[in-house]
Amino acid sequence: MLLQLLDFALVLLSFGAVFIIPGYSLFQMRAVMQGKGYAPHVAHLYLTVASVAGVIVAYFAINFAWGFQTHLGGIDFVLCTVLPTAVVSLALFALTKLVPQQEGRKGGSRKTIDHQFWGRLCLGLIGVVVVGGVLAFATDIIDLKDRNIGGMKIGIWALIIFALYKYSQHLMRNAYKETVPTFEDKVETDPSPPVLYLRSFAEERLPFANVPFQEYPAYCSAPQWISLSPGIGWPVPLTFEEFFARSFEHEIGPLVALGSPEDYVMPEGAARHYAGDDDWKDRFLELINKASCIVTVVNNSSNLEWEYRQILEHGLQEKFFVFTRCFEQSRSIFAQTKNTLLSTLGKRGLRKFGQCVKW
Repeated sequence: MLLQLLDFALVLLSFGAVFIIPGYSLFQMRAVMQGKGYAPHVAHLYLTVASVAGVIVAYFAINFAWGFQTHLGGIDFVLCTVLPTAVVSLALFALTKLVPQQEGRKGGSRKTIDHQFWGRLCLGLIGVVVVGGVLAFATDIIDLKDRNIGGMKIGIWALIIFALYKYSQHLMRNAYKETVPTFEDKVETDPSPPVLYLRSFAEERLPFANVPFQEYPAYCSAPQWISLSPGIGWPVPLTFEEFFARSFEHEIGPLVALGSPEDYVMPEGAARHYAGDDDWKDRFLELINKASCIVTVVNNSSNLEWEYRQILEHGLQEKFFVFTRCFEQSRSIFAQTKNTLLSTLGKRGLRKFGQCVKW
């Protein structure tokens, strides 16, 4: 009985590993592609193709490995399923590391693709794959008589559909972002002094707060199927700018920010101004003087420290507000930022640091 329980536990752990190992590998591959300077749509396309190709190769590798099974239950599952999956995942990661490096950071906007066209094309391909798969299974063009192998074939078919859906979701989300009002649009249409948002580019997409799924449309106007929101009933993580942009615009003025040189499309939230590497400091000084208030979320970077010093030197600390994330893990970042602000602005610029308003 004990051996059977151990064998069952080994099968369950192995089953989880079959999903965790490729998932972690894809996460690392995405980081490698972004680190090499590839545009998001190129990185996503690479991951989509790699994931589909990886599953197909893993299918044949697993099918081959099961021909040498030892009839030892859970051990067979580890050797014939988990091991080939891990080898294929490691091979794809190694291949990704060999992808050539792209050009370094550049200021200003970058050329991109027609996201809407390619997104709709991917949605059309999903229909073709769904109909083609159903017909192939119904007419026995793809044999499903072997329960184990047939299940894997259906799994590959479902993964191809899912991969195409996720890539089309990414493309359509970018297509929507291209319709978001720019910095120039906001300045021309709204005479109110703007709210300037400061942050580290590396941390601008970190979640600020979770909101109930049913309240998500109040914060983001993008259609839910192309958003990053999870299933119905799950809380939705929002960035600082997604959480506050509409409130600031309604009560004070448009939320604006300097854009990251790595942006290919402008994120939803703060309207970005994309300055060059040689003039972003001048543009920043213009914005802090024009802004009705300056807001930041707890984070650190060398450029932020320079920006904090400019706020002090221009005597604008009275309109500078620091927000903390609504998560436990933000406490350490909060402490680091407090030390940075104290050393930069001094106690006279942070007389009441520590008082807070709960949102």
